[in-house]
Amino acid sequence: DAKGRHVTPGFIDEHSHIGLRGGVNEGAQASSAEVRMSDAVDPWNINIYRQLAGGVTSAQLLHGSANPIGGQSALIKLKWGNSASEMLIKDADGFIKFALGENVKRSNSRNNKGRFPLTRMGVEQSYVDAFTRAQEYELEWSEFFQYYDGLKKKEKDLAVPPRKNLELDALVQIMNERRFISCHSYQQSEINMLMHV
Repeated sequence: DAKGRHVTPGFIDEHSHIGLRGGVNEGAQASSAEVRMSDAVDPWNINIYRQLAGGVTSAQLLHGSANPIGGQSALIKLKWGNSASEMLIKDADGFIKFALGENVKRSNSRNNKGRFPLTRMGVEQSYVDAFTRAQEYELEWSEFFQYYDGLKKKEKDLAVPPRKNLELDALVQIMNERRFISCHSYQQSEINMLMHV
C-alpha cells in the first residue's frame, strides 16, 4: 500500500569512488589503462549501504585523477549483501577514466618531480604517445592474423603471436569505440586538446 507515499527514480552516480578498496590511483606511470576498478570493489564497504539509503541505485566507479590515462571503470548496481561480481552491471559498455589539469601534472604536490608529465604540454604528449603505441600494437596483431590465416594447420601450431598487452588492449578498444572515456578536466583548452588528439 503506497497511499500517501512518494516513488521517485533512483540516483545514478556517474563519477564515484565508493566502495573501492586500497585507493583509487595507480599513479606510478602516465598510463595505467590495464588496471580495472572491478578488481577493487569492496561489497561490504558501509558507504554502499549509506548511498542506497540516500537513493543512489547505480554508480560508475572511476580510477582517480593521478595520471592522464587511468584505469577501467566498473559500472555497478548497488546491492547491499551481494558480492562484488553480482553488483557489476552485465553487458555494460566499457569506460575508462582520463584526467587533465592540476592533478595529472601534480601542481599542488610537494614532490612534483619524477613521473612525466609535469605540464599541460606533457599531458597532451602522453596521450599522443599512448595512442601511437596502441595503433602500432593493433597493426601488429592485424598483420599477425593475416599471416596466420595463410598458414597450414601444422604451421599454425608453431606460429608465435605478438605479446599480449592489457594496457594497449584497452586503448585499442577506445579507438574502435568499444570503450568510452570519462574525463576529469579543469579548463576548456584541455578538453579541446583531448578531442583533437
